[in-house]
Amino acid sequence: MNRFQFFPTDTPSGNNSQPEHHSTPILPSKDADRATLGVAVAAAWKTHPQLTLIWITQAVFEQKANEFDTVFGQRLTAGSGRSAQTFDLKSKDKEIDGNLKYVKGYILEKWKDAAAANYPRYGMQYRNEAFEIPRDHDKRLDALKLLKQAIHDDGFDAREYGKVYWEKMYTDYDLALKAAKTSDASVSGFVGDKNVLRETMEEALTAIVHLITANYPKTYPQKLREFGFQKEDY
Repeated sequence: MNRFQFFPTDTPSGNNSQPEHHSTPILPSKDADRATLGVAVAAAWKTHPQLTLIWITQAVFEQKANEFDTVFGQRLTAGSGRSAQTFDLKSKDKEIDGNLKYVKGYILEKWKDAAAANYPRYGMQYRNEAFEIPRDHDKRLDALKLLKQAIHDDGFDAREYGKVYWEKMYTDYDLALKAAKTSDASVSGFVGDKNVLRETMEEALTAIVHLITANYPKTYPQKLREFGFQKEDY
């Protein structure tokens, strides 16, 4: 739902002394601008107690404006956290893929011609003409569990990429994956909260524009700017 009010210009057209009206929206579409505007309007409305709306009070609007501003900030924080977690998982994926060749070397050394038959015990799957650890994060975690157990069962604990290395990798990968999932859930929740608040803010800001226009028929452009509708476009 997009509702807009417009600032008139002060330039007459021809012999008509009435100001022209241009279709320039004063309700911002970006969340950052809308959050800033909401806080500004709430503060200005508090100094004009004579202006009232039946369905929402200044106090309730101020609460909603502050909530929207907070949720918008949390969305950015949560999104940034997800980027960091994604980088952490990608870094670990690269390390796993790079060091798997050493494990294959151990297997070949022990099992020789039967090496390929033992790869699945280590969590590897045949893909693109080669055995590798699954790329799906959840499946990769399961594969790491198999890998570290097979390392122990085949007597490779003391190797450079033996029990200690893969136990730590499994633990670190598990923590990184859980953190990423928690961040995803947080982002989803914030987006849901923000969407509900966005609708409330748009309805309220539109109503306030009409309220100001009705109460200040000759000076409403100036009054709108006083309330924080300072940009003629966003």
